[in-house]
Amino acid sequence: MKSTDENLRTHAIKPLAKWLIHAAKRRTLMTYGEAKHRLETEVGFDTIFSTRMGVPIGELMKRILAVESECPPLNILLVRQQDRLPGSGAGVFIADYLGDERFRAPTDSNVGDDEWRATCESLATCVYAFNEWDSVYRSAFGDDLPDYVPPKGREQDGISRRREGEGPKHKALRLWVKENPGALSSSYRAFQAQTEFVLDSADRVDVVYRGPDLTVAIEVKSSDSDDADLRRGVFQCIKYRAVMEAMDLRSDPGIIAILVTQTDLPPDLRTLLWKHRIKHFMIP
Repeated sequence: MKSTDENLRTHAIKPLAKWLIHAAKRRTLMTYGEAKHRLETEVGFDTIFSTRMGVPIGELMKRILAVESECPPLNILLVRQQDRLPGSGAGVFIADYLGDERFRAPTDSNVGDDEWRATCESLATCVYAFNEWDSVYRSAFGDDLPDYVPPKGREQDGISRRREGEGPKHKALRLWVKENPGALSSSYRAFQAQTEFVLDSADRVDVVYRGPDLTVAIEVKSSDSDDADLRRGVFQCIKYRAVMEAMDLRSDPGIIAILVTQTDLPPDLRTLLWKHRIKHFMIP
């Protein structure tokens, strides 16, 4: 398919909406290069010059705002690789959302780099916290939002996309933690909970809780776990937190990790948890 403006406006906005809404729901972002590559390889466009990416994203925002005028600017999550910030073209939609005309042409106004970054990070929080993306997608495109599917890489690295070999005790604990966020902390009671959350590293987090300003990554270890399993759980928590911080547009995204076990931890693992600021919660 030729990468004409008409084709980009007609055929690129729906997949872009899907990818960016999944990014919003997963509290991550998408680079212009990734969007360009996926439009070429998954949708069938020929080479898209980077300067043309503003065409479909602008059309996408118009489509979204036509069905939900109050939604935050989703295009804030489409960013440059080098600085993890959107291009100045996003300023039009930022200006309308904030009611601040300085952002309409930020490179020509007195909006400095620090203010631009701070504003984009603040708006990312609004985009991540918005709970009506499924409804917006349905209203804009007439279909339900498809389930998230990780993009396929070219390397045959043997990573399984399915959970295999999970024991019944681990599964029971994982699902219990997912259904009972208030049991871990009363402050989590109203948080959204998701199980088997797929990171951009292709790792699966057992449970993720999401609140307005806090994300909690949880690794569970049932009573079947031995000391080696528990030690691995500590390092899984460290990894999950680091990857989720790297996925988030914001410089301080508020992500913590908790190791949930059904047995107590040996002293060396309690020390390791303390050193790396990982919380521990034991469920009998």
